[in-house]
Amino acid sequence: MKKKSQLVAAILSFSLGLCGLDRFYLGYKGIAFFKLFTLGGLGILWLYDFKRICAGDLQPKDGEYDKTRYYRLRQYDGTTFK
Repeated sequence: MKKKSQLVAAILSFSLGLCGLDRFYLGYKGIAFFKLFTLGGLGILWLYDFKRICAGDLQPKDGEYDKTRYYRLRQYDGTTFK
C-alpha cells in the first residue's frame, strides 16, 4: 500500500477536517464518518486531529508516513525552529 504524506494530511485536516477527509486519507473510516456527520465533533475533534497530525502523533492506520517525502512541520519555540 502506498505510504501517506504528513504534509498532505495536515493540509486536508486544516481545510476539510470538519468533513473527516483527513481521517479518510489516513485510513480511519469509522471516525471519519463520525466527523462527517458531527461536523468534526463540533470542531473539537477537528482541532485535536489537526494538532496531532502536525505533531506527528496521528499516524496512518497502515503504518507510518512516507520517509522519502517526510515533511515534519517544524515548531517555533520563540527563538528558533525545532
